[in-house]
Amino acid sequence: MERVAVHGRTPWGLGDIALGLGLTVLGAVLLAIPLGVAAVVVSEAGEDISQDPTATGLLLGASMGLELVLLLVALGLTVGKYDAGPAELGWRWPQRGGLWVALVALVGAYLVLGVYVAVVRGLGLEGALPQEQLPDVAFREPPLTALTGVTVMAFAPIAEETFFRGFVFGGLRGRWGTPLAALASGVLFSVVHFQPQVMVPFAGIGIVFALAYAYSGSILPAVLAHLAFNAISFSLAVASV
Repeated sequence: MERVAVHGRTPWGLGDIALGLGLTVLGAVLLAIPLGVAAVVVSEAGEDISQDPTATGLLLGASMGLELVLLLVALGLTVGKYDAGPAELGWRWPQRGGLWVALVALVGAYLVLGVYVAVVRGLGLEGALPQEQLPDVAFREPPLTALTGVTVMAFAPIAEETFFRGFVFGGLRGRWGTPLAALASGVLFSVVHFQPQVMVPFAGIGIVFALAYAYSGSILPAVLAHLAFNAISFSLAVASV
């Protein structure tokens, strides 16, 4: 019989989450160093490697690799270590509400982003506004555009929601309670995006997605909201080039 711990404690605990974070950092370093060096070596755009298609492709490969690391670590420390089922990571149909929760989460995500932008602009802190995380060349070269689309609309929603909501939030909720667990998973979610300007709004968005999971008992609404958020951003970036 499959164990499902929506409100209670999951088989994995704080030690597993700490180990998962450590393995993720290690994986990121092991990916970033060789691919980063390779990007510099192959770049033909001088010091600005972000304008070189080959170098950008390597960096996108590192990004996709990090998403795989997140997914594999989450699965390894739950399914692999404790024989947990998909439902314990939130991969099941919503137990309350429905897939409409995804729309609410998406609206909530844009509200968080909108409030942050309004506050930052009101304070005159233009340098703290979120910036495009990928260079323009990623949207000018069809192969790079395709790779970017697959990464942000397929790999990222599945891997990041499984890790940060299913694994981290799910593991912390029964020990710390929903508010602290949502905050912790949101902050960690923002850190993985490697851009100071998005840390505050993305932490808030991570909290919104965690609350969608807490309400529905499923990470499917968060995955769909994440996919839609990324798809809109991706479409706007492609249209602007």
